[in-house]
Amino acid sequence: MTEAEYRPFELFQYDMPDLKADTVVPKIGFCTEAVRFPAIYEGDMPWMSACPSEINSMREDIAAAHGKVLTLGLGLGYYPYAVSELPGVESVTVVELSGEVIDLFREYLLPQYPNKEKIRIIHADAHEYMRTVRDGQYDFCFADIWESQIDGAEHCKRLFPVEKRLPHTEFRYWVRDAIDWFLEGE
Repeated sequence: MTEAEYRPFELFQYDMPDLKADTVVPKIGFCTEAVRFPAIYEGDMPWMSACPSEINSMREDIAAAHGKVLTLGLGLGYYPYAVSELPGVESVTVVELSGEVIDLFREYLLPQYPNKEKIRIIHADAHEYMRTVRDGQYDFCFADIWESQIDGAEHCKRLFPVEKRLPHTEFRYWVRDAIDWFLEGE
């Protein structure tokens, strides 16, 4: 794991735009001082990070979490951390495909979490794991196993039938509005 940085006055997207508006305006901002945040790179490109847009784009999905939470995708663990802090969350089960990401998380991040006892990590493919989930096993599911609305659309198409099979689980998807917008254009 390394750090990424926004330099002073470097423009960056801090949140998702309202794609339902008549005019879509990007939410762009800057900081007057350098801001560093944890990131994992794949080559020269950030693959996972805890940058402002990631954090802001999960705000509503964090607030909605309750009961036994299932999270598809670990990333750098911001979502499991944030929902484990909620009094209405009993447990957080995270399904992650990358053993390297799990090892990194367990060694460096999880020990710092105040409610780490609520978090359980399963090393598995999210789609394969979802075949084993029973209705009522989880109260809430947050899916974030994609980088953007483009690759996310294909994952969502595979998860939508699972959602119908599990009517007692509330499903949320990272950047769902952007994925729906992309799917409308197909």
